[in-house]
Amino acid sequence: MVVEVERVSRERFEELVADEGILLAHRALWSALWDGEARVADWLRAQIEDVDLPGRQVHMWEPVRPDTPEWVPMSELTASLLGRLIGDLTSGPLFFDGPERVTREGAFSMARRRAGTGLHAFRSGGLSARFPQAVAESVPLTGRR
Repeated sequence: MVVEVERVSRERFEELVADEGILLAHRALWSALWDGEARVADWLRAQIEDVDLPGRQVHMWEPVRPDTPEWVPMSELTASLLGRLIGDLTSGPLFFDGPERVTREGAFSMARRRAGTGLHAFRSGGLSARFPQAVAESVPLTGRR
């Protein structure tokens, strides 16, 4: 059995992150995932004080995978969205909805409901947009029976 990796296209990604009807925290998270250097769990654990907006990077403490860099770079778009999200705040969870941290369940639910896709599709979409040749040459994942 061949498992297809779900991906968000560049066009769909740009549409979604520009949609002001979607909470800013989720659009910023989708953009961070599109950048591709860290995983969902890493981003959801990040704190405001870990963000270096001028340097466009975020410090990842104890990432879920050892190959995740200590300082994760972010795109200009992600930095812009995070800057708007953080505003004048100096501490607390990086991704929040009102007084509450965005949870994994909430993030997955919002992606499914508003984007019509799984949350991981943003990371895989960004990776395939940046490295199309590598994705084209990759071996498909096979499921076990």
